[in-house]
Amino acid sequence: MTTAETVNAFLERLQAGDLDGVRELFAEKIDWYVPGEKHLPWAGQRTRREQVPEFFVHIESECGPGESNV
Repeated sequence: MTTAETVNAFLERLQAGDLDGVRELFAEKIDWYVPGEKHLPWAGQRTRREQVPEFFVHIESECGPGESNV
C-alpha cells in the first residue's frame, strides 16, 4: 500500500467510525506520543497497535464533529 493509499484508508475508516480498521493500519509496535496534561485520557505514550482505538474513543468523547477549542 502506498503512503497516499494508507492515508486515504485511514481517513475513510476514521470517518466511518471503523476504529478496528484504523488500528490495522498501524504497525504492531508503535512510538506515538501525544503531549498534554497527565489527567487527559488521550495524552501520553502509546507503544502498541491495540492502544490506537482507545485514543480516538477518548478524543471523540471530548470533541464533537467540527468543534475545536483552539
